[in-house]
Amino acid sequence: MTLAADLAADMADFDGVETVSLHDVSANTTDASVTGLRRAVDQNLQPGGALGVQPQLAVWHIQQSTTSIVPAIGDTITDSSSVVWTIDSVQKATLGTRWRCPCTQQVS
Repeated sequence: MTLAADLAADMADFDGVETVSLHDVSANTTDASVTGLRRAVDQNLQPGGALGVQPQLAVWHIQQSTTSIVPAIGDTITDSSSVVWTIDSVQKATLGTRWRCPCTQQVS
């Protein structure tokens, strides 16, 4: 059995994938056709623990092959419900085919 070497489109097989907008704050550019996958943050890892008032946090996975923008801290992701998330950190994941971006929801 041979394993597929191309993981660039691996997120296409996940439940919950949505099209999001990625805004590069430094260049003031937006890509509105990015593949994103939102995952919850473990409540025990959120600031304030289980007892405090907590900001809305999520971890967004951005498929690298769907955008030319490289996410950075302070950039924003707008989900399919027009909720805006600010990127708090960025790590490459899955052999560089996606970015893992812990985010905080912006309050309107």
